Amino acid sequence: MLVATIENDKICLAYPHTGRFDFRRRYRFASFCKARGFPMQREVWGNVRVSRAVIGTEATDAAQNVVECFFSVYRVSGSYGLRLQGMGWQSSADRQS
Repeated sequence: MLVATIENDKICLAYPHTGRFDFRRRYRFASFCKARGFPMQREVWGNVRVSRAVIGTEATDAAQNVVECFFSVYRVSGSYGLRLQGMGWQSSADRQS
């Protein structure tokens, strides 16, 4: 799974590590980011370790980077599902509309 977020008008892509022995995909994500010049950082979200990189500010460029990263990490191309979901704080007025 790859997680795309928007932070300070920048689109970020994160790869949650799936276990202690998740070396290949973590390495592929890091290699992809390094090859594209995306500075990567490691973080902890709750109890999950995550590698995260800023991949752009333009939606079309970022979408292409997501597709290329997905292929690089999972070695799968073609059509795939994309699920968008809101996360974080939301006012009660926003939830009702």
